[in-house]
Amino acid sequence: NLINKNVLDVCCAPGGKTFQLLSRGAKVTAIDKSPSRISVMKENISRLGFKVDLVCEDVFKFIPKIKYDYILLDPPCTSTGTLSKNPDLMFLEPFKRLKNLLKLQENLLQSSAKWISKGGLIIYSVCSLLREEGEDQISRFLKINRKFQQVHPEVNGFNLNQINIDENGGIRVSPHTFLDKGWVDGFYIAYIKSKEEK
Repeated sequence: NLINKNVLDVCCAPGGKTFQLLSRGAKVTAIDKSPSRISVMKENISRLGFKVDLVCEDVFKFIPKIKYDYILLDPPCTSTGTLSKNPDLMFLEPFKRLKNLLKLQENLLQSSAKWISKGGLIIYSVCSLLREEGEDQISRFLKINRKFQQVHPEVNGFNLNQINIDENGGIRVSPHTFLDKGWVDGFYIAYIKSKEEK
């Protein structure tokens, strides 16, 4: 239930997930550093009649006024899960960029850990097929941040098989997972909960 929950959408543009959060009644702060993408979001927000705190700023300079009940973190990644529809990505040499992307993801997770409320939930999502950006990234975070734990999400509405959910609760979907329903992007999602009591 997201009604009146304070949610921070990190790296929010182009805004699809922000609009889903708003449609479920969340009070959303959405941040992205791209002025052009934020401008498009503003137009869509106005057209759809939503109210959102839209911040155009480098996330590492962002100083939140409150702690958030939920943080949706969809950081930059190699996007290897989208190669089927974006084959040009291979010309951008995603594996050469991997080291820098891993550090960026790590830093964004650490920032999110400072902004989450006691008992709050960070939802980490990457459209990557690489364990380094998914399972391994979360494992490293949890070794450093003992006040957090990975939890199993409620996935009844996702129509996922148990094979898509690992023993820690991480969701791993490859492009062929839903071949019977049509092609999807590959991605990884982890739910990370603060152990601190409210």
